[in-house]
Amino acid sequence: MHYYRFNIGDYARDTQHLDEMEDLAYRRMLDMYYLKEQPLPRSIEKIARLIRMRSHTDCIANVLEEFFICKPDGYHNSGADDVLEDTYSRSEKARLAAEKRWNKNKELDNANALPEQTDSSADAMPPNTQDPLPNTHNKENSVKQVLPPCPHQEIINIWSEVMPEQRQPRVWDGQRAANLTNRWKECFKIMKSDNSGPLYTDKNTGLEFWRGFFLYMRNSDFLINDCKPFGLDWIVNKANFTKIFEGNYHG
Repeated sequence: MHYYRFNIGDYARDTQHLDEMEDLAYRRMLDMYYLKEQPLPRSIEKIARLIRMRSHTDCIANVLEEFFICKPDGYHNSGADDVLEDTYSRSEKARLAAEKRWNKNKELDNANALPEQTDSSADAMPPNTQDPLPNTHNKENSVKQVLPPCPHQEIINIWSEVMPEQRQPRVWDGQRAANLTNRWKECFKIMKSDNSGPLYTDKNTGLEFWRGFFLYMRNSDFLINDCKPFGLDWIVNKANFTKIFEGNYHG
């Protein structure tokens, strides 16, 4: 995995007694652990080579003794194992939800069926407008509901985690950022067409939608094996997003 949460406070509390090189070794060992998604080698010399600290095997040994447990398959860190297990669990749930959501589109009679099904699914791909979020028309409780702002960097992080082999954005502004903002708004309409829950929901639900969308794309032999590398900017283009959503590239 190319991204993981890092709690600065917890780390500082647990490592305040380490010297500079032990702290550096521990950070690099954790990075390697998450990057490889597997225990560290049982050989201290191999670990030293992997984290580029060959002359500091004593520091590595101290860190291993305190923060890792040696098992037959290598050195385990319980905290990292918990994070990886949680990540795998969330990814699997997102994958199953994505398959259920996206595979529904294969049952459509034609590529234009999606916006013609029902009123709720007709709203799934709304036109770009300045204010696409309507007020509720309940006279007793007329409240304008607002979507959470588009979390661009968090979506980019998920893209990098799920699609590391594809093109990664270096600059994210202008039209590509505007396109992602529009697709962010649309994803809540799409989710509304799949269930009877609230039309507008929180940021985490939107982020799970995008994780599921990217995982759905990973299951496309055409996109992953036959296409040239593509970037998130291509995905959030309205025409391309619609084609992917309708299953045109899923084969």
